[in-house]
Amino acid sequence: MKKQDFFEGAYIELRGNSDLLVEGCEALLDYNEDLIILQIGKQALNIHGRHMQMRYLSEKKVGISGFIKGVMYV
Repeated sequence: MKKQDFFEGAYIELRGNSDLLVEGCEALLDYNEDLIILQIGKQALNIHGRHMQMRYLSEKKVGISGFIKGVMYV
């Protein structure tokens, strides 16, 4: 296994149920206050919640706040 294969994917940090940091996203696929979908490699990361908003969006990093109910790869 190559070193880069070990680190593929995203770094996800969830603080409580109201603050989420995702590093390693490649694209924003959908965004509304109840569902945010990010492209992470060949998969999508669905973030379900209420009253969510992006605090910031940079080249590979997204910060989300609101009431986060679930985070799921699909």
